[in-house]
Amino acid sequence: MLSLMTRPRITILATFVLLSVFEPGWSARGNWRPWDWASWTSFRFVTCAASDFRYVYFGTTGGVLRYNKFSREFEEPWTVSDGLTDGYVRNIYYDQSNDELVFQTRAGVCRYNVTFDKWFEGGEFTNSPESVYLPPEKYQNFFLDFGYSFLPKNEIQDVYLRQYQVTFGFQDDPQEIWLGTWGLGLARGNTVTGQMKFVPFGLDEKNVQALYLDGDLIYVGGAGFSAPARGVTIYDRQKKTWEYWEPSSSFNFYSADVTVIAGDNQCIWLGTKTGLVRYNKKEQRFYTFTRSWGLWENEITALKSDGKNLWIGTARGLNVYEAGQDSVIKVQMPGINRVYVYTIEVDSQTVWVGTDQGVYRLDLQEKTREKFIDPFGMVNTRVNHILKYQDQIWFATRLGILQYDKTVNKYKVYSQGVDLPGGEVLKIAVHPLAIWGATTNGAIKLDRSTNLWHLYTEFDGLLDNYVQCLVQEEDYVWFGTPEGLTRFYWNVPGRVE
Repeated sequence: MLSLMTRPRITILATFVLLSVFEPGWSARGNWRPWDWASWTSFRFVTCAASDFRYVYFGTTGGVLRYNKFSREFEEPWTVSDGLTDGYVRNIYYDQSNDELVFQTRAGVCRYNVTFDKWFEGGEFTNSPESVYLPPEKYQNFFLDFGYSFLPKNEIQDVYLRQYQVTFGFQDDPQEIWLGTWGLGLARGNTVTGQMKFVPFGLDEKNVQALYLDGDLIYVGGAGFSAPARGVTIYDRQKKTWEYWEPSSSFNFYSADVTVIAGDNQCIWLGTKTGLVRYNKKEQRFYTFTRSWGLWENEITALKSDGKNLWIGTARGLNVYEAGQDSVIKVQMPGINRVYVYTIEVDSQTVWVGTDQGVYRLDLQEKTREKFIDPFGMVNTRVNHILKYQDQIWFATRLGILQYDKTVNKYKVYSQGVDLPGGEVLKIAVHPLAIWGATTNGAIKLDRSTNLWHLYTEFDGLLDNYVQCLVQEEDYVWFGTPEGLTRFYWNVPGRVE
């Protein structure tokens, strides 16, 4: 690392400016502004801590958590979306002479210059921050949350007798002590009261396959890789609080392997691999529907509320939940029995059903069904997503994207491998200025003013190029990937891509 300790402050500034201009490869994430991209993943495994004048920083296996000492709340974390070389942060220290935070990650050293709000790669990790950590006797006399207790080997045990290692104790404030743990995240202790509480932050399951936005609340679900998913994450953006629904602590909630989420005024619906879960907001209770209640199959693959009833796609056919009867009914129509339902969209008295064998259109008034065929054969295959926008129906299929205008009976085709960058389109979102797609190899956007497609990958700010779901929200778009949740501030006035 360059040593500038003996030079005047003006020389330091000039040197950093020159390095920013002439040293290639040090800028970490394209030409984006800070906080254009922000990501959240699992931060339960905490490795290290450091502090400067304004923040306390906690390194984890997913990135860096930042606690603002003045507002006394956590701000958006730093991940590979921001500039970290790798999300697994082994050590941190603050270099006061250069006003830099230095991170030792699994993939090497990177640095963040506080003055210039800029990331750099490379350098040396020369500090030994372990000396700032507290011995166990400084924090093992604290009272933990109900159900948790300290064990003699510097471990914490929960009510289910699961044991978690304490990785460090850290004190930056006379009245506050922080604990890092391996699996339980952070705990914050008050030296006056002797109480220590866990501080939920980040995703319970990082493999994000389902997103649902309900006002200030974001519901995030997914399926585990080597083990069942731990739980569903609920983030309150107004209160900046994190909550988790976990089967281990919730009655009538049997599986957190969630592939789709829907909602209405009364309920949040979770489609899992072992049934349909209903959460009643008023009663704050769960209930699970399975094949014994009328489902074609326990594996729920699609959900869509029409404001009155809930349409349910399964791995073997279509169901509907009638709220008035509190019952699940099988849709008994030839052609859509024993098909894998990928997506459902409701358009007034028409229900569009996308399956592994094409698209079916159900007329609720006439109680009829027909297979929808386009002249280009775009939907005569696996259909991943159907979306209504104004008088248009949009289809994301194995072959690309199809726009169907009902009023004039016209089509527009965006072919996979010809018009579209990225991989197979799994989800789409439509905005007056842009068309968004989640693909197996990045996120794509059609700029409707120029009719040009743009591809966004890990180089820009995604945590993973396999984008499993997306939700467009005004000037932001949310992406779910196997490595976590990413938010992109895309509609910036004057930006040229």
